[in-house]
Amino acid sequence: MTGVKLTTACFSAFALRLFWYFVAGITGIWSIVLQAQSPEWIVWKQGDQGFQNEALSSVVVAPTDEVWVASMGGVGLFNGTQWIWYTQGNSGLPDNAVLSVVVDRSGHKWFGTWSGGVARFDGLHWTVYNKDNAPLLNNWIATIAIDSLGKIWLGGWGVGIARFDGVNWTVYHKGNSALPENDVNDIAVDPRNHIWAGTRFSGAVEFDGSTWTVYNTGNSGIPDNYMVRVVAVDPQGAVWFGTELRGAAKFDGSTWTAYNIGNSGLPDNNVAAIAFDHQGNAWIGTPKGLAKFDGNQWTIYTAENSPLPTNDISDVFVDRWDNKWIATRSGLAVYREGGVIITDVAEKQSGSCQTAVSVNPRFQALMLTVEIEKPASIRLQLYNLQGQKVRQFSAQEHFQGRYHFTIPISTLPSGVYGYRLQIGAQEFSGIIPLIR
Repeated sequence: MTGVKLTTACFSAFALRLFWYFVAGITGIWSIVLQAQSPEWIVWKQGDQGFQNEALSSVVVAPTDEVWVASMGGVGLFNGTQWIWYTQGNSGLPDNAVLSVVVDRSGHKWFGTWSGGVARFDGLHWTVYNKDNAPLLNNWIATIAIDSLGKIWLGGWGVGIARFDGVNWTVYHKGNSALPENDVNDIAVDPRNHIWAGTRFSGAVEFDGSTWTVYNTGNSGIPDNYMVRVVAVDPQGAVWFGTELRGAAKFDGSTWTAYNIGNSGLPDNNVAAIAFDHQGNAWIGTPKGLAKFDGNQWTIYTAENSPLPTNDISDVFVDRWDNKWIATRSGLAVYREGGVIITDVAEKQSGSCQTAVSVNPRFQALMLTVEIEKPASIRLQLYNLQGQKVRQFSAQEHFQGRYHFTIPISTLPSGVYGYRLQIGAQEFSGIIPLIR
């Protein structure tokens, strides 16, 4: 068993050191890594675990829990223990200035660059599409989206909107469609598979596969035609727009609702990012901090009242564990109420079980999250260093799915504890430090 020490930022009343332990040499139906996490915030800046470039433009978390960031100095991959950086010098990346990153349903990573077109990375091989080998109008790819059929949609200044199905390209521009201009800032896809795009000068557009609809200040409640920087779709299917000068707007298909510094708790009218958590809260990134909006109340996170490395937010992504990944101009932060969960999942064999063990910031409870692919019973035992069992939790057989369990530990003293986790016939172990 080996341990890797993580440097963490924890905005709370106690100091905490975080250790991860990899359980090696396990065979059978589960191949698994267990982690102990407790801080609500973790921050990476230059040099932290191999983190190299702080000026981030985009962040995404793959279904495998790999974290990818795009920066002005290449792209970074966090595998749960360290950062690996890809640049023009050591990979097939065509440009170090990377503006956007997404992961398709095959697990391939797509990177939109400043001047090199778009690159696809399958984990081994790089494929680059640019004006020389594809019908792209420009190599400046600012945004990438993937629809429900797996088609890739690209946009950028001078690009219009390009669609790629893996074989054929279709390019929509001002000359061959009702797209009002060729400068596109962002693209999103709604549950109906409609394409929504924010433009540089002409407001926003919707494309249903045959008809284009333009939304501007003359025919809608969008707050500005200029620089619709971000488009996002919330869990109810409403479309949100962020502008550079006049705040944000929500459109539910019939009603427009505007949010700005004059009528809401939005900290700045320059909106660079919008994402939604599992409870439906909106997370809005601005140059003056990060805003959480639950539909009624606004909560503002800044570098002054939280561990955010800067107030200048460039992107936000919410992963399957409800972690909020926050790309900034001065590093990366991840935040989760109740404690960050980061998994480092080994190669699957005939089946898989992914787990995360975390301790909440006030050490009132130990949280166990288990995702299983076949029926199994679950038992967790906690031991002190003298080998005495101090807590035990058991759950009867559960079917395929993700389950969350809470084990009270508020009466346990500070110290290092070992745990033994049994899932079906398999048994794993690890260590959780409780340092108040």
